[in-house]
Amino acid sequence: MLNDAKLRALARGHDNTSPKKIADSNGLAALVRPNGQISFIFRFRLNTKQQNFTLGQYPNLSLKAARERATQCRKWLADGFDPRVQARIEKQANREQLTVRQAVDFWLTDSETAAADSYRKQFEKHIFPHLGDLPIDQLDTAAWLKVFSDIKRGTYHRAAPNAAAYVFGLTKTAMKYCRARQMVKTTVLNDLSAGDVGATVNKRDRVLKQNELDDAVTWTNDIRNPFYYRALLKLLITFGCRLSELRLSTLKEWDMSAMVWTAPKQHTKTGIEIQRPIPAALAPILTSLMNDRKSGLLLTEKKTVGSVSNYIIGISRKLGHDSWTAHDLRRTFATRLADMGVHHHVIEALLGHTLPGVAGIYNRSHLINEKREALELWMTEGVKL
Repeated sequence: MLNDAKLRALARGHDNTSPKKIADSNGLAALVRPNGQISFIFRFRLNTKQQNFTLGQYPNLSLKAARERATQCRKWLADGFDPRVQARIEKQANREQLTVRQAVDFWLTDSETAAADSYRKQFEKHIFPHLGDLPIDQLDTAAWLKVFSDIKRGTYHRAAPNAAAYVFGLTKTAMKYCRARQMVKTTVLNDLSAGDVGATVNKRDRVLKQNELDDAVTWTNDIRNPFYYRALLKLLITFGCRLSELRLSTLKEWDMSAMVWTAPKQHTKTGIEIQRPIPAALAPILTSLMNDRKSGLLLTEKKTVGSVSNYIIGISRKLGHDSWTAHDLRRTFATRLADMGVHHHVIEALLGHTLPGVAGIYNRSHLINEKREALELWMTEGVKL
């Protein structure tokens, strides 16, 4: 055990050529160099490896303070955290707490979400003017409820109860992302749901009938229609993918020799790479798309999500259908595959969903052969391009 008298004696130095370690308790030790310089270190094991964490130098850091820091380090270890990382986070937090704007920017940038620009516009319109520059960990539930209420009631813009629920969901996601990376501590929205702050949009259950699906395919083959949307709609019907995965898709994602499309994590909602086999029936239209290599984009240009979504709804109305959306095509794809007897985990893998437990293990593999069989079934019994 160390004491102040012993430390003062050790500070006179020693004749050894290498530093000496003098143990105290709870993982604390003094590292004494030949010139008498003393550093307090915390010794611990992480992933079976012995680690040393320097707490500070004596006498600037007293023995009592060093023991208190060592005790804190042991608590972090018990909670499964690396003491070195936690100490840095605590130091940063004491120096400067993240503002709402900084936390949101970190989430949007670090997660590389495909919809970052769209999400940021919502925060710039509804959140940043009122809370953007305030420390996020110091805001209580009432402060957030006031902002969401203003959105819902139209205090600054047109009343928008759906937008209130939507922005609430984005805010909660940003908090969770930053909290998981130990950037913030706030949990003030955890006990609230979207229904508490605004009106939630009723979930659709629209599944296209076979004749509607056939009409949509016929539309994609009519050369009088815009090529961009003919290609987009054909690919949406084939893969059941998210609109953003195609809208942002680049030519390098499409391996025509292996006949595999790899959507990168930056373009997927879950942040996980998705591989899908390319059916042979798509080769002609993909070849046409790849002849235009100037933009590097599969669909040759990047249109806004709003304009594309509205155009697809417009197609359904021109065909005389009850309106359907890009997501309805995705739901139709999943529902029809299930009706054909395709296993649930294969459908979920094609959709790019993540599942817990054993199903999640299936999803972490690419299941290329199973996906190829499912898509071949879809192209023969579901749609004929």
